[in-house]
Amino acid sequence: MSTKIGRFEILGELAKSDSGCVYKANDPESGQTLALKTFRLDVFGEHAEQVVQRILQEAETTKDLSSSNITLVYGAGEIDGQFCAAMEYIQGNSIATMLARKEGFSIWDLLDIGRQLSSGLEHARSHNIVHYSLEPSKIMCGWDGTVKILSFGISSTGYVAAQASGVPPSVLYYMSPEQVGGEKLDARSNLFTWGTMLYEMVTDQKAFDGADADVVRQKILEEMPVSPAILNPKINPVASDVIMNTIAHQVVARERNVAAPRGPKAVWLPAPPNAPAMSAAFPL
Repeated sequence: MSTKIGRFEILGELAKSDSGCVYKANDPESGQTLALKTFRLDVFGEHAEQVVQRILQEAETTKDLSSSNITLVYGAGEIDGQFCAAMEYIQGNSIATMLARKEGFSIWDLLDIGRQLSSGLEHARSHNIVHYSLEPSKIMCGWDGTVKILSFGISSTGYVAAQASGVPPSVLYYMSPEQVGGEKLDARSNLFTWGTMLYEMVTDQKAFDGADADVVRQKILEEMPVSPAILNPKINPVASDVIMNTIAHQVVARERNVAAPRGPKAVWLPAPPNAPAMSAAFPL
């Protein structure tokens, strides 16, 4: 491939999916290293133009986000015939990578990740902004200990993923019932998604699994998974109950974790051995 896309010098490939690639790139004008995402618009078929417009609108609405737990999107547009987005470059591992290693998460990992993720989502909520394609691969744990939410500003591809058929796109497993159902979303949709990720982090199983997109959607809309405490007896029962509330089908049921005016109450997490139940704030 060419070592340049527009003015950006490509230094290497960071990630690849059916919908595009993310490259580590250098911007010679600023001397800055960044992540450059290219989109394969052909995979969106007749929705391609709609996806582009949604991304451009979303990028505009998220330009005022300024949280240490949200990566910056510098801009999006067409470069050399490709639709691209330039983003902040983060060194570290995603939650998806950590799950794939099957090494497990300590209570301290869960608390720290939860605290920082909560901070980023609360900042977005305060600006009335929702992430439309949140999933483990978009939560990055940096080498400096900072947890970052990726793709705020370019997450609108989730609209198409929600309608996928055949093999499920990875993001579908973590979508809320209202997103799968094509309803209007608010911050409680991201709360559901965080609950599904937390479920997987403490059980090593997806909350809503399946080999076919229709099966996954049906489970999200109609079924509830086994309680985390049954799959992992080490999980604090209170933590297990709150995770189940967080992934409830009905939005109003999730509001048990919501405290006005700043957002949800603490989402309880598994306690360490011989310690009282602990909590990590999830002020969404």
